[in-house]
Amino acid sequence: MRRANLPDFPYHFIYEEKPWGIKVMAVRHDRRNPRFGLRRK
Repeated sequence: MRRANLPDFPYHFIYEEKPWGIKVMAVRHDRRNPRFGLRRK
């Protein structure tokens, strides 16, 4: 899993690269619990 930060926006994406494209696992707020969304499949 990888994380993509958005400049000037308080959110970031947790995503996974697949052979067919990108699978977004979670969109998280920067001030939320840092483990939020990591257990998703």
